[in-house]
Amino acid sequence: MHSINRYAEMRQENARVGERPLFTLPKTPNELELQARWFAGEFGRKFQTLIGEPVEIVQFGFWNHEAGPDFQDAAIRIAGGPVLHGAIE
Repeated sequence: MHSINRYAEMRQENARVGERPLFTLPKTPNELELQARWFAGEFGRKFQTLIGEPVEIVQFGFWNHEAGPDFQDAAIRIAGGPVLHGAIE
C-alpha cells in the first residue's frame, strides 16, 4: 500500500541532480610550485609595497631547498634606492 506522503518521499530521495560541473576550479598551487614559479620569474620583477613604493627584483637569489627562507642572497631595490641583499620567504 502506498503512503500518502509518497510524493514528498520521492522528492526528497531524488532532490540531487547528478550533473557534472560546467567549470572546474583551478587547484591551489602548493609551496614547491610557487617557489619554482617565483624562481622562473613568472610573477615578474616589479612590484609595489602597500604604500605604493616600487620594488624591483634585481636577483631572485639562490633557491634554498633546506629549512629556512625559500631564497637566499636575493637582491632588491625599493623606491630607486640602493640594492638590498638578503633572504626572501
